[in-house]
Amino acid sequence: MVEMSDKKIVDLTSLSDDDNKEEEEDVMNLVSPDTTKGGGTVEEDVDARASRLRDQLAARAKSMRHLVNLGKEMRRGLVPGGRQQQQEEEVGVVAEHEGGSLASEKDTPRDQKTEKSRAAEERKLERAKLAEEKKQERAKLQEVKKLQRQVLSEKYVLKFIQVVMTPELMSQPLGLAIGQAFQKTAEKAEHERISYKVASIEQYGNHPMLAWNRIEPDSDNGGMLESEEPFAMICLEGKDMIEKIGNGWMDAMLNGVPQGHRVHILVHRLEQSMRQREAEDHREAMSQNSLSQAPRFMASSVENYMTSLLVERADVDVFDASSLEEASNHVLAITRAIAMRHIDVGSGAKYLQGKSKRRNGSTNLETLLVSRPLARDDMLYPIRALCALPSIGPVSAHALVEEYTSFKGIFEMLDDPRTSRIQKEKELENMVGSNGRRVGPKAAKQIVNLFSSEDPNTQLTDSQ
Repeated sequence: MVEMSDKKIVDLTSLSDDDNKEEEEDVMNLVSPDTTKGGGTVEEDVDARASRLRDQLAARAKSMRHLVNLGKEMRRGLVPGGRQQQQEEEVGVVAEHEGGSLASEKDTPRDQKTEKSRAAEERKLERAKLAEEKKQERAKLQEVKKLQRQVLSEKYVLKFIQVVMTPELMSQPLGLAIGQAFQKTAEKAEHERISYKVASIEQYGNHPMLAWNRIEPDSDNGGMLESEEPFAMICLEGKDMIEKIGNGWMDAMLNGVPQGHRVHILVHRLEQSMRQREAEDHREAMSQNSLSQAPRFMASSVENYMTSLLVERADVDVFDASSLEEASNHVLAITRAIAMRHIDVGSGAKYLQGKSKRRNGSTNLETLLVSRPLARDDMLYPIRALCALPSIGPVSAHALVEEYTSFKGIFEMLDDPRTSRIQKEKELENMVGSNGRRVGPKAAKQIVNLFSSEDPNTQLTDSQ
């Protein structure tokens, strides 16, 4: 049986073949008898034991060299798959003889994760992704709701309108001036900005024009819907207008207007251009000594054409601007007017909604009518009209109509010559509404000022 050291195989790699040979030679020298020394003879049993010891040491040295070489090959990774398995079996046999065991371990990187941890990480990322998608969806929905509230607000009308200017218009000084006016609005508050783009207008062809698009929030898809407004504007210099009237271009253009559309004609310096054209014809006639001949151009012909156009075409209007600034301001005004047409119903509803204007605890007119119904249905209309006046809420309007039944009754009270203006204001001021509160001096003064005024342009404000 070969005896082995308790050290691991990897420790044997530190030994060299020369060290093993020196150790073998030393042992051989120690146990080998010196037959020449002392001149005596050695017993046979000593020779036999020495021979057996030499065989054991030789076998041990051979095993040690084999293990050392095997450890070096394993350390350098030079052992192939089949050879490595064979060497491991041999090492296992040797270890089994020694009562030990050798186990191979595979080293793994520190950052490598187990299958379980990777699955948990994937689930975590998926949950985070779903949470982010829900967050974005909620934000998108809130933005759509915000836009839907703003789309019917008079304050934000310009936010939902876009002006389309043709490249032909942008190539002229008039178009550049209008574009600069739009760019200046970008310096203002968000609700006062006007957006525009340069693009062709298919239904009108390649002409110096501009049109308007309506942009509204799409509650279904969360985006914005773009639709064409039934308006267009032809923008021309004065001299071009005179030329296009003479060659029939203007008639052909207006006859091609889609049904239901309205066309605005913006002319820059038409009056000046006509006077200049007349002066040029007059100078040419003088140079040819033909003053007796009628001038080739007459401003009255253009004026007559424009007048007949306004009379015969209800879908056409004309504006003559004396300067580029005036022309730009006209386009801005038309843009706002087109945007405002979508909230006309909303504005009426705002004035007729019958909400109290007090800061704290507004009272709804419909709730008031349930608790105190009117004697006649036609009494509701003067109540709604009174609610539209500054400083007059549903309770005060309800009390006034209950007392005087109609506007006619209010006029008769105010026209009564037996009472002074101050007495009439006091009578209205001390009138008590359904909530036990008086109409008040401010509302009473508003009513007297409005119904007693003979000026049709009278305006009432909260400060009155």
